Amino acid sequence: MLRELCRKHVNCPSRAVDATCIQRPAAGFLVELLHLNEVALFMAGSMRVFVLQHVHVINDGEEDVKLIGVYSTRERAEQAVARLRSQPGFCDTPEGFSIDEYPVDQDHWTEGYVTVRSDPE
Repeated sequence: MLRELCRKHVNCPSRAVDATCIQRPAAGFLVELLHLNEVALFMAGSMRVFVLQHVHVINDGEEDVKLIGVYSTRERAEQAVARLRSQPGFCDTPEGFSIDEYPVDQDHWTEGYVTVRSDPE
């Protein structure tokens, strides 16, 4: 299973978890330092992701929520904020970005829900 995970890892030139995967960076190939750590955390069942959202209030008080992305590290989510902060819309509400950390393979909404609609009149 560890070998399957590594084959799916885009940045691993060997596509296999073995000595070549570790040695190749010294030979000039780009392999992220986090690679083996990410695979190990996934295998241990403690993988965490970082969800980046942006929220701003529309004139009528409703919230406009955008799911920007899901990242493997907080640093990558913060880099996304830096890339987007100057873009139209986002530059008007830079305080609207939020990064939340979640463990994978767990329910994060465990209750039912009701929908409350505001009266259009």
